[in-house]
Amino acid sequence: MNSKILISVLLLLALIMQSCAGPSDEKTLAAKQKQLDQKEAQRDNLEKEIAILEKEIAKLDTSSKIELEKLVGITPVVTTAFTSQVEVMGKIDVDANAQISASMPGTVTRIFVKEGTHVKTGQTLAQIDNELVSRNITQAKQAVSFTTELYKKQKALWDQKIGSEVQFLNAKNNMDNAIASLNTVYQQNDMYKIKALYPGVVDEVSIKLGQTTSPGMPAFRIVGTKGLKLKAEVPESYINKVKQGNSVQVYMPDLDKEITGKVNYVSRVVDPLNRSFTVEINIPDGQTSIKTNMIGVLKIRDYKNDKAISIPVKTLLKNTDGYYVFIAEVKDGKKYAKQVNIKTGAVSGENIEVIDGLKVGDELITTGYQSINDGNLLKVSSK
Repeated sequence: MNSKILISVLLLLALIMQSCAGPSDEKTLAAKQKQLDQKEAQRDNLEKEIAILEKEIAKLDTSSKIELEKLVGITPVVTTAFTSQVEVMGKIDVDANAQISASMPGTVTRIFVKEGTHVKTGQTLAQIDNELVSRNITQAKQAVSFTTELYKKQKALWDQKIGSEVQFLNAKNNMDNAIASLNTVYQQNDMYKIKALYPGVVDEVSIKLGQTTSPGMPAFRIVGTKGLKLKAEVPESYINKVKQGNSVQVYMPDLDKEITGKVNYVSRVVDPLNRSFTVEINIPDGQTSIKTNMIGVLKIRDYKNDKAISIPVKTLLKNTDGYYVFIAEVKDGKKYAKQVNIKTGAVSGENIEVIDGLKVGDELITTGYQSINDGNLLKVSSK
């Protein structure tokens, strides 16, 4: 019978006998308890002796030595450039994003664009009723034609030394005044047109045909296609990492797109409440998919090591002594798992820098490490 089972049976019988005994005084109970403690101590000693004997027998009995191989994947440890970065949320803004209104009051007679139309600087968006100004233009043109004809005739006479100089100068002055008046009327007529002040896209049309509009009343919203920028609040601790003119990476989560921008502005004031400062990143022109008020992520590099040892974060394990990994160690032509304590550094994405504990050439176990122990025989996967 197994020794452990025998000991347990004996203890059980002792307890049954004790429970079946008749009434006893305190001395008898104490004696029985002492006997039980002695038996338990004997049991513990026997179990320890049995465990020692089993180990010694296992060492001597070579026929029972069957090492089970653990299937793992390994990756050689090498040095590589390693960078870590901090990510700060920001919002896309644009220099040109405003409501445009009419310069003169009147009725809207024509609308030349619709939402989504790309426009150029000075392009006419809508026409305000300008009938009165049109009549003034006709009259001004007639005045220019008349005074110009008189000037030509007076000049011809003056060239022949006929007439006075005063007559010639008056004719020229009348013509100049008529031309100036015509230009003024043209300018007035131009004010009855609503024009784009900068290149962009019509984002909103707020007026309708036949509607009466006036200065200050929103007519169109034009969003510029140039001058996109990311505005972000950066923690004060990174003030030395962000400099005007630096190239930085901006990630657009909604577009799953990363672009390179340039730091255009760095605030000279730190917000006393959240201990951050404002930065603006210029976004390259032509990014038509990026919209105003979209969320962008500013990536600021805060550490770089050109010859770092880095490993996947997922291979990192932890116990009471700290972090450790498993490497493959060769003994007698076979590979065994070896637990190695390491010291970690910066983290970048899915990788972490190892400052101490690993060296170039070590074979890091990158798959199957969850189910192995120190000293296990390994079978390396060919994949």
